[in-house]
Amino acid sequence: MPITPYLNGMSFHPETKRVMGVAFEMACAALRLSDRGDLANEIIARRIIELAKAGEHNPDLLCERVLKEFRAQSP
Repeated sequence: MPITPYLNGMSFHPETKRVMGVAFEMACAALRLSDRGDLANEIIARRIIELAKAGEHNPDLLCERVLKEFRAQSP
């Protein structure tokens, strides 16, 4: 499941876009999310994009941070 639909026209370096996509795939797989229309997918994608814009370009760390935040907010 690509992160591209969540970029809303934002432009990124191709490598950054690839890294964000990998992190997004990893996070969705870890949370067993598959529905593209799922609000959780959008929240995860937006957070990965925010973290990448802030300078994080390691897909493992992007995924870890998003999973940690997502799980902390889940009941």
